Amino acid sequence: MNHGEEKKAQLIEAQRKHLEAASNAREYMNQCINLARKSLSVDSSIKLQNVKPLTGPAIAHYGFDFAQQLHYPYDPQQPGPIYFKTPQKCGLFGVCCAAFPMQVNYLIDEACATSKGANAVVSYLHHFLEYYGLGEKKLILHADNCSGQNKNNIMIGYLIWRCVTGRNEEIEMNFLIAGHTKFPCDLHFGYLKKKTRRTKLSSLGDIEQAVNTSAKGNMCLLVGKQDGTMVVPVYDWANFLEVKKIVGIKRYHQFSMTMNKVGVVTMKVLCDSKVKLDHVMMTTIKEELPQLILPAGLSLQRRKYLAKEIREFCPPSTRDLVCPIPEEDEEETECAAKRPRVMR
Repeated sequence: MNHGEEKKAQLIEAQRKHLEAASNAREYMNQCINLARKSLSVDSSIKLQNVKPLTGPAIAHYGFDFAQQLHYPYDPQQPGPIYFKTPQKCGLFGVCCAAFPMQVNYLIDEACATSKGANAVVSYLHHFLEYYGLGEKKLILHADNCSGQNKNNIMIGYLIWRCVTGRNEEIEMNFLIAGHTKFPCDLHFGYLKKKTRRTKLSSLGDIEQAVNTSAKGNMCLLVGKQDGTMVVPVYDWANFLEVKKIVGIKRYHQFSMTMNKVGVVTMKVLCDSKVKLDHVMMTTIKEELPQLILPAGLSLQRRKYLAKEIREFCPPSTRDLVCPIPEEDEEETECAAKRPRVMR
């Protein structure tokens, strides 16, 4: 399409501003990591573990993201017929502390998955901060711009809830500019993908071992076991947090909240914007945890598919674990036919 000179100038200027904003956002992220690294250098004994809130370093920085899912059974020398089939799936969610550097990778087996939406993301992040957090006073987070998973009212409401319940004094949530979202999590994902591509994977345990040995800075945590038993709980944050929605949330890239401003979030369009906007997001805040969401598990149709199409590619030792043959008289259970249930 041919544009006039004025239109071309406008497009060029818009592109220049976009690249400048992306560059500033990345520079700010690096500054945050350096601040966290300097804060950690005060005490060399600090490590990722369950620390009492507000007893750790002044500042800590974490990034979190989903990676492309893995499949198993998998063989580097892939048998031709399996190329067109869909083996067992394993989701991958990572939370990285770049100041160490160290990343906890959550392996989400297909049978234990609830969704990849806000409830799951907030629950995994909550689990990390509760069991692997440093007890920091100021928490700085970075993530990409995915509105369904990260940039949404549930995530912002959860961070306000953390401040009000005394888990952090101050929290800052930053979102990278769309199209420029490569950050430390991707480095650790690269290490484990390089390892898993060259490793024969027959079960969830094989993936766990591959991730743990992929790099010094990678550690693995199973969200659930092969039989569907949950290890990391997923909570119903969406119905628990009574939030007043932020209008036009996608245009903002930085959100901050403190103990002193109960239920209030301060928003900025860009990390270096001078204009700030306060929004009263929550007036009623409960201190207890939300109700649990139980995974639906594999449907009978999916289990039959795995037994018929994938079982032959599993070694004999893991066939009954990964692709068991359903009983002839087994019927579709109600929980497998419906969406994930909330445990009352």
